[in-house]
Amino acid sequence: MTGNGLANNWHGIRNASIDLNDDGLHNGSQGVAFVQSHDEIGAFLSNVAHAYVLMRPGNALVYLNAEEFGPTGNFSKPGKDDALGGFYGETITKLVQLRNTHGRGDFRERWIDDAFNPNGFSNVYIYERSNSAIVGLNSRNDAFVETSSGVQTDFAANTILVELTGNAADPVVDPGGTIPDTIRVNGAGQVDISIPGNNPHGRGYVIYGLPNPHGSLSLSNVASQLAGSTPAAITNGSARLNSIGVIHADFFEVMLNTTPVSVIDPSTQLLVRDFHADGDSAVLKLDGGLDLNNLAGVDHTVPGNVSYGFEEFTDSRNPGYLDDGNGNNIGTGSGTYVQTIDATQLSEGRHYLTARAFRQRDSGPVIFTDFKQAIYIDRLPPEADPISFEPFASAPGVLENRDLVVASTDRTADNMHLFLDLPQGLSDAQVLALALDGQQDAGTYDVDSRIFGFTGVTTGNHVATVVTFEPTFDGIHGINVQRFPGMFTATGIGAGFW
Repeated sequence: MTGNGLANNWHGIRNASIDLNDDGLHNGSQGVAFVQSHDEIGAFLSNVAHAYVLMRPGNALVYLNAEEFGPTGNFSKPGKDDALGGFYGETITKLVQLRNTHGRGDFRERWIDDAFNPNGFSNVYIYERSNSAIVGLNSRNDAFVETSSGVQTDFAANTILVELTGNAADPVVDPGGTIPDTIRVNGAGQVDISIPGNNPHGRGYVIYGLPNPHGSLSLSNVASQLAGSTPAAITNGSARLNSIGVIHADFFEVMLNTTPVSVIDPSTQLLVRDFHADGDSAVLKLDGGLDLNNLAGVDHTVPGNVSYGFEEFTDSRNPGYLDDGNGNNIGTGSGTYVQTIDATQLSEGRHYLTARAFRQRDSGPVIFTDFKQAIYIDRLPPEADPISFEPFASAPGVLENRDLVVASTDRTADNMHLFLDLPQGLSDAQVLALALDGQQDAGTYDVDSRIFGFTGVTTGNHVATVVTFEPTFDGIHGINVQRFPGMFTATGIGAGFW
């Protein structure tokens, strides 16, 4: 996968994986596939290489150098900038998504092009995840579109497949409009596949697969939003890309609405309905898997299953595709799935919802769509607790200079203001006003704790006042003023007890 397309040859790649070492099969039974690492910068045609390894069976990873210790040079190597999406684009996140939704079915090598050289030189490689997706890869480093005709598949005749990466619809990748958005399987189970070269975009691949469900996920009792932002290069790994719904209520409702799916018939260029893509079931997961419907534990607990950690929707469950028991679809195309969640059973702070809607299939690998939202539970004030009031580490022996370290016990604080020995008569509103004025803004001590240094601390008991802010602060919610008396110090200043 070098910058010289004339030197790239899929014959040198197709059987080089350690996966074949144990049983001779492309089945993911051995090894972990990767394109680049902390030691190696990786392939020049990095996107093509990632498409190749991510859609194959077995374990694969995308290397990201988070630069948590600052920019790096020769070691460790730079990572894939777009591994998280955001500022650098969605190329890799889209490939990871397609690996999850369509990366199933046995590996079938379908095409390796020997036309250019009798010794077996090839810039085109096509493989299938049986009855799920066709992956077309091009290692040319020019703008030429390669077309392979009569590529065999395991799909049924007349099945319409959709180009899933978006490359076919992208005028940068396909300025001539020669790559179809959809292809139809002929009577012999074959398709024609056109694959872009890599100049100037580096996305010389297409992935055609069965359409998956469409729709949207919504929540009730959302009081406000933590707004998303547009990342810049310097904030790419830290900017919040999507808004987060804030919930103050004790309960909220999750609703997944799926919509009828239509695809373009490549022979007529007219829209035709794909009823199976309307979906016949859906499940819901919060975080790593919690009991959301009170059915005595998480519903799906078989490791490796695509529903592992998920719950059934029990309030309402009306699929878009509905079998009448005789193989006939009597669904409307529009699905509705509803689940009420008890927020009092959830910890304060961020949680992550995934609703997974499945394409109806009588046989073949599971295909689905994930609908995701982050939420923020903010029913209670943020809690804090002092964990240390020791002399400055930078000035040993000077007992009167003290660092007050306070932990966010519910791990929701994004800011604290720390005060010592405020006048007794100050109300919470007056203390909050001091904090809002920026006074005694604590610095970061650890991931969930803050620090502020006080000088000239006298011997005796002291009262610490802690003002804790959450990201959800709106003047009413996301704030707490706490007082902690009886913090004794022996410093050498003042007479102390006698």
